[in-house]
Amino acid sequence: MTDTTVLTLAKEAVKICILLSGPLLLTALLVGLVISIFQAVTQIQEMTLTFVPKILAMILVFILTLPWALKKLVTFTENLILNIPNLKNWSYSNISRNSFTLNGNGAYHNSHPFIFNFQGWKV
Repeated sequence: MTDTTVLTLAKEAVKICILLSGPLLLTALLVGLVISIFQAVTQIQEMTLTFVPKILAMILVFILTLPWALKKLVTFTENLILNIPNLKNWSYSNISRNSFTLNGNGAYHNSHPFIFNFQGWKV
């Protein structure tokens, strides 16, 4: 396994982490902002007022995005596991520009055994 392979895998892992944590973090940010504006307008300075709505909103978003998040994680994990045999002697010099071919759906198909295809991401 080369350093390029390790960096590619790490980059994809970070992308997945950011993608999966984004909805929850944005929900917490928006709910906190709305409650802060409400507190400033009404001059209610209760410290615990922000916690319950934030937790409830984050639980709701978690439940709504769980199928999508699981699908992304399963796809990522499957790609990692299926490409373990190809990691031993892999290098970028093994890839030609013709590794990607257009399939019948209008999407690119990976004909090289190692290049991951993360829903359109070509690494």
